[in-house]
Amino acid sequence: MGHGVQLKASKYRNVLKAFIKAGRHRGAHGTLMSYRDIGEVIGKGHTTIRGWIEKDFPKLFRQMGGSDGGNPNAEQPPLEPYTLADELRDQAMLAVGSIATSLSGLTPEVRWELVRQLDATRAPAIACGIKEPEPEPF
Repeated sequence: MGHGVQLKASKYRNVLKAFIKAGRHRGAHGTLMSYRDIGEVIGKGHTTIRGWIEKDFPKLFRQMGGSDGGNPNAEQPPLEPYTLADELRDQAMLAVGSIATSLSGLTPEVRWELVRQLDATRAPAIACGIKEPEPEPF
C-alpha cells in the first residue's frame, strides 16, 4: 500500500472476516465471489484468502468448492478493466476496515486523534462530491 505503514497479516485477516460477515463476498443475486476476486479487494493473494476461509469459515469454504478447488458456480470475472478509481476505492475501504478492526487495541488518546483526523477528512470528501450508491438490483 502506498498510504503508510503496511498492515500485518492478522489485520488483513480481520478485514477479511469483517468483509465476509458483512456479506460483501457475495455478488449479484447472492453468488459467491472467487478467491481471486476477494483477494483483489482485500489486498492478499487468492491462496492466502483460500487458506484463511478454510480455517475461519469452513462452511463457506465447502460452499466455494472445498478441497476440490474453485467455485464452479462463481461468476466470470468482469470484462471491464480494473481502473485507478477502482484501486483507490479498494485501498480506502481497506484502510477504513483496518481502522475498525484496530480500535479496541488503541489507547483513548490515539482514538481521539484518529477521530480528529477522520473529522478533518469529512469536509474535503464532501467538497469533492458524494452520492449515495444505487441499491443493488434483486
